[in-house]
Amino acid sequence: MKKIFIFTLSLSVLFCLNCNSQTKCEEYHTKALEFMNEYFFSDEKDKFYLDSAQFYLDNVIENCEYKDMVILHKLQLLSNQRNYKQALHIIDNNKWDIDTVAAPYFISVLKNRFEAMQLLFNGDTLACNNTIKSIISELDNFLIPHKQEIDSVLKLDEENAMKFPLIYPILQYYYYKFILYTPEEAKKELDVLEKSGVNKDVIDWFLTPEEDDKFLNYGTF
Repeated sequence: MKKIFIFTLSLSVLFCLNCNSQTKCEEYHTKALEFMNEYFFSDEKDKFYLDSAQFYLDNVIENCEYKDMVILHKLQLLSNQRNYKQALHIIDNNKWDIDTVAAPYFISVLKNRFEAMQLLFNGDTLACNNTIKSIISELDNFLIPHKQEIDSVLKLDEENAMKFPLIYPILQYYYYKFILYTPEEAKKELDVLEKSGVNKDVIDWFLTPEEDDKFLNYGTF
C-alpha cells in the first residue's frame, strides 16, 4: 500500500508542475483526494465518500491545467463504483496530452486495463486474462530495446532502481505478469529472477497473485 501511495503521489507531482496552488482546481482536486482516501482506508467503504469525491472532480475537471491527472483520479473513482463503461468512454474521448502521459503505450494499456476489469466483473475470466496478456505483450515490446539497462537496474538497491526513468513500465510489466500466476508459478518465477541477480525488493509487491476484488479497482497501474 505504501508503494502504491508513493506512485500516486509521484504521478500527482508529475502532472502538477505548472499548477497554481491557489486555484479552484487545486482546492477541489485536493478535496476529492481527501474523500477518496477516506473511502480507501475505511473499513465501512461508505458510498458517501466516493459521491463527495465525484462532486468535486466533476466540478473542476474541465478547468484544470493538469486535466489528465484529475481524469486519472476520476477513473480510479469510477473503478471503485464498478462503472467501467463510463471510464472507457472517458478514456476514448479525452484529448490526452502526449507530453503529460509521457509514454506511447500508456493510453492503450489504460484502456485494456479497464476492459479487463469490466470482463472480470462480468464473469468472463478467459477474456480478461487474454486482455491482460495483450497488456504484457505491449509493455514487453516497449521495454525490449532497453533490456540491458533494465537487467542492470533490477539488480540495484530499491532506492536507486526507483530513480530509473523506465521503472514505471517495468513495474507495470511485472504487475500484470504476476496477476496471471498461481502462487506456485509466482514462486517459480521469483526463484528464476533471484538466480539471475534481480533484487526482489524492487518487485516484492507483485510476488503474490492479486485477488480479483483488488484487480477490479484501478490504482496506478
